[in-house]
Amino acid sequence: MLWIAVSIVLVAALAYGFSLGHYPTFYIDDAFFAYPAIKASLGGSLTYQVSSSAPYAQELWAYHGPLFPHILTVLFRIFGFSATASRLPNFVGGWLAALVMVVFLWRRGYTFACLVLAVLWCGDRAPQEIMYGRMDGLALLLLVLNFGLLTKCLERGSTVFACAAGLLYGLTSLLNPLCAVFGLTSMLLLILMRRIRETIGCAIGLLLNIPILFGLWEFHVHDGIAQFLWHAHRLQNETALHSFIHMVVVLRWSRYWFLLMVICAVWLIAATGRRFVRDGIQSQESRPEFVLAAAFTLSALPIIFRASTHPYYIVYFSMWPMIALALLFQTAWRKYRVIAITIILVWCSSAAWNGLRLREAVKYYRGLNNDALVSIINTRIPADQEIVATPELYAIPLEANHSNFDLTAWFPERQDICHVCYLLMTEQEYKDASYVARPNMAKRSLLYSGPAFPGTGPLQYPIVVLSPESP
Repeated sequence: MLWIAVSIVLVAALAYGFSLGHYPTFYIDDAFFAYPAIKASLGGSLTYQVSSSAPYAQELWAYHGPLFPHILTVLFRIFGFSATASRLPNFVGGWLAALVMVVFLWRRGYTFACLVLAVLWCGDRAPQEIMYGRMDGLALLLLVLNFGLLTKCLERGSTVFACAAGLLYGLTSLLNPLCAVFGLTSMLLLILMRRIRETIGCAIGLLLNIPILFGLWEFHVHDGIAQFLWHAHRLQNETALHSFIHMVVVLRWSRYWFLLMVICAVWLIAATGRRFVRDGIQSQESRPEFVLAAAFTLSALPIIFRASTHPYYIVYFSMWPMIALALLFQTAWRKYRVIAITIILVWCSSAAWNGLRLREAVKYYRGLNNDALVSIINTRIPADQEIVATPELYAIPLEANHSNFDLTAWFPERQDICHVCYLLMTEQEYKDASYVARPNMAKRSLLYSGPAFPGTGPLQYPIVVLSPESP
């Protein structure tokens, strides 16, 4: 069973990953993390003025977890910049997390459950969401490793394992601060199970990350806290319910599977809580996988039900109810077989959506390279002239070998751009004047307006190239 499950994961990873540099196309979050890393890798500072109101924007980058841009900086210095390189840590981390969990379940004696999890993961929405230049896949890998450490900790009562888990929780939070809730929930679980030494060990591991955080902030602690809080406040612009509903709409065919996972999550938490009340905390130590799946699911729910929710937060959520379902498929198939068949049918809708995306990547693979767009830039903009691009198109000047380039603010603010710069933006941004003020564009000539990827049907991605301002 193990080799079948591992083969499924590896083959699916190759199927998703072959087009990583081409598909999916441009995404605004890629620039948020990669652009400051590009600057740092070229000898500049790891900074990005994401907004005119961002505090200390020329001194440090502390808007989000600071670890990921530093990882990208090292990667770009070693291998050079490419869109593939910026997305590779997220992709490899996510698929390695799935592989580690499959092997973990097999080693725990759940030979059929590891196969079930491999299949469920490949049809889940998460593999689609780890194909961007973000940190979510890496964070999931650390959470999966923590799942294994805590399992050993609950079985053996090891303070060392608890301390290691705390250290990994801290590193996960340095990738995405929202993941701090996983560490807090795990510590609460240890307290409820009267594992005081393990709780202290976990807390010590968490505290070890404080000097790492300060180092990543270059010891500008006050400035880092101010910038981080500014960004957190800037994102809280809608209610959690509205944002959740919007995300469900965006998920398309995957929404039914996602909603089923939410229902399973609520059931898993309720069932585990009832067993705690009925049988006592200590009785759950013989089934640490179920308890931890419930605890991790409980940790992930606040990440899903929050303001400014996006589909990539599914990466932090879906793994844990899928683990519980895989365990139930092995241990209680006859009891839940009708429910299991229903779950499989719903899963098929999400898997079908993933299949359509794979078909799209294969069909338009050749057309989705940046050669046409690079040619457009090189034939219309002299190599020594400065280009200012909007965030989604951050990679194009570099791939066209234009080292003299800059980005607009990441937040759309209708900026005034230098009058001697060339502008590169999407057609929609040009029409809406969302990033560059309309008067700033009025005196510029339209050098190109058309598809970035000709012949790719719905993925043509219309762009606009504008000249410097006329005298």
